[in-house]
Amino acid sequence: MPAIANPANFILPALERGGNNADDINVREMTIAFPHGRLVANDNRGIITDRDTSVTACNKLIKYVAAGNIEAVYMVAMILCYCHENISEGIALLRLARKTGHMPSTYALALILRDSRHIESEYCLRLAAEKNYPPAWQEKLSATEMREKIGGDLDASKLIRYLDSPCLIRLLGRHYLECQRVRKNQTSHCWNVLCGRWAYRAIASTPQRPHDRRGGMHGLLEPFNANDATICRQKAFSIESLLPPARSARVDHSNLLSPLEKIRQCLKKKPHTGSLGLKVSRMKMCSSCRRAKYCSKLCQTYDWRSGRHKMECQFL
Repeated sequence: MPAIANPANFILPALERGGNNADDINVREMTIAFPHGRLVANDNRGIITDRDTSVTACNKLIKYVAAGNIEAVYMVAMILCYCHENISEGIALLRLARKTGHMPSTYALALILRDSRHIESEYCLRLAAEKNYPPAWQEKLSATEMREKIGGDLDASKLIRYLDSPCLIRLLGRHYLECQRVRKNQTSHCWNVLCGRWAYRAIASTPQRPHDRRGGMHGLLEPFNANDATICRQKAFSIESLLPPARSARVDHSNLLSPLEKIRQCLKKKPHTGSLGLKVSRMKMCSSCRRAKYCSKLCQTYDWRSGRHKMECQFL
């Protein structure tokens, strides 16, 4: 296949159209030339369609993950965390993406680990803030300090750029509505309609021991449902079985390991928790109405400045 002068012009329309055109893309060449390119180009279409489940979405994305596309790695990590509660593999993939400088992954790690791995969460926030990633500063600064730092307020039209891709948001939202195991537990969905994330409601948490700074999360959170032992024994969905055979990986001599081998290595280092199920961090509540709950300051600020919660808050 000839070199692509501007891969965004070729790849994104093909991915959006779907069908055989997307399958014909040389994803290896695409990711070398366009390693941080988004897999979605506008608000209405994307590689994940409204007919996809979390499993079919992973099947679609896996070849881009194996080719090293960081946006695909991020999307699969979010699906693992919020659709399958395979937080272990999700964290491993987000850590890999963080090492490449992918700010959405760094920020997502900070949010997911906020309750269980406070030290790593703070590190990720600090790292993203040092790269001048506005959502990270929102978590660390007050509204007044944020205004002084950036010289004004970020309006909704600017904040929306930092939200997840629409096709990913819709997938996470569909899964939350349709998954009976999640819905029968005490959970909260982010109040921002342009976010698909959810979390278990407040529980008694075990503080992190200062000396326990390993990559794992040993014994910090209770099983999916402490009253249902059969659920805890269910094997979590894993992407390892979806990865291409090792013999198909081509070596990238500049980094010694191919993107596929890097994925395999990061999954080998995933946190192990025995029989305990890990959970994403709890939501934070609107201090005024105390009804709306948000996964992040980004979602809370966007929901307010878009006018949606600003109008409804006084009536809740």
